[in-house]
Amino acid sequence: MKKFILLCLSIVCSMSMFAQAWDNAKPDKQFTFGVRAGLNLSSFSTDFSDSGYMWYHSEYIEKKGRMGFHVGVIADYNIIKSFAVETGLFYTEKGCKFNPVDDREKRAYYDEEYFKNAEDSVKISYVQLPILALVRLYIANDMHIQLKAGGYVAARVSTSNPPFCIGYFRDRHVYSDYEDYKFYDSYSGWDAGIIAGAGISYKNVYLGLQYELGLTKLMSNHDIKNRNLAISIGYDF
Repeated sequence: MKKFILLCLSIVCSMSMFAQAWDNAKPDKQFTFGVRAGLNLSSFSTDFSDSGYMWYHSEYIEKKGRMGFHVGVIADYNIIKSFAVETGLFYTEKGCKFNPVDDREKRAYYDEEYFKNAEDSVKISYVQLPILALVRLYIANDMHIQLKAGGYVAARVSTSNPPFCIGYFRDRHVYSDYEDYKFYDSYSGWDAGIIAGAGISYKNVYLGLQYELGLTKLMSNHDIKNRNLAISIGYDF
């Protein structure tokens, strides 16, 4: 009972603080523009599966986050001082790293020569358009917290080192040349998903964090989707 009462009190206090920070006043300006840049830590969801000649079994590899970057511009349409609709245009790098598992029996399934350069790093570059609902909670005249949520659509502009397999099969006479099958299952030209994030703005400087959850399959024969954590710094005009 005590825990329940404390929980209720904390909710009431949070709602009270939210109400105090909310400002229904007319915005100082109708539009706000800014620039953003920062780091990405991206990966793929789920795993690769059998795909014709090109196998990329999850039991033979482990996924790791891949570092990238993003840069772009934003535009806010301010409805009231505490609420806006945000959009923008970004160049952003996503992808994933792959390592073979530390298991000699499983590693022996593939050509040992490949494991001299065992780590694959896949980079997919996009031009990305977000559309977000933006809430500003003012904690001082020149400082506010930003909460945002919405979606994005992105067009692929380049791909490096596509992971169609983790090396030649030992039985090379069956598959004459890896290059013959390089484009057996290529990446989709589009991606779309949802975004949730938060940040803090002091005067014109912004620092934020957001998570991007891809909802579209990146390859037709594999149920993999983008996942990305982005840290941004920016300046608003």
